[in-house]
Amino acid sequence: MGQAVHYMSKQRRFLERYLLDGRLEISNNRAEQTIKPFVIDSKNFFLQIHRVEPRQVL
Repeated sequence: MGQAVHYMSKQRRFLERYLLDGRLEISNNRAEQTIKPFVIDSKNFFLQIHRVEPRQVL
């Protein structure tokens, strides 16, 4: 419990900024959707370079 209170006290100013600024979104979906194509492409590139068989990935 003490660690949670300590963490909360360190994050307080960020929470206050979020609550006071109406422009900030509670969700990060926009950021995730922006980077998703890069992540998928890099994964595909890695699999092609290393010629990993599908059974080896699991």
